[in-house]
Amino acid sequence: VTNERVRGRRLMRSFIILPMGLPAIFTITVWRGIFSSAEFGLVNQVLGLLGTSSVAWLSTRWPAFFAYNVTEMWLAYPFMVIITVSALQDVPEELHEAAMIDGA
Repeated sequence: VTNERVRGRRLMRSFIILPMGLPAIFTITVWRGIFSSAEFGLVNQVLGLLGTSSVAWLSTRWPAFFAYNVTEMWLAYPFMVIITVSALQDVPEELHEAAMIDGA
């Protein structure tokens, strides 16, 4: 999949790398707004549309833990993708051919 010519592959890679190019402070500020406890927070607006009550995302233990981990994954994901894709592209062509012959 990583070596095949897929339509939009460059665009998808650009979107995956985008969070890495954004400064961490900007990203954290945006996520803080998304998880805002006020009525302006995106997550609480969606919860309101679904008929549930809003959550104090940043001032309660487990919701804050969840919000922190989502933000941290957003910040770390591009680096992980770069490492994984480069490792997959480094697999020799002979192994691809052997896998095709073996029916993998």
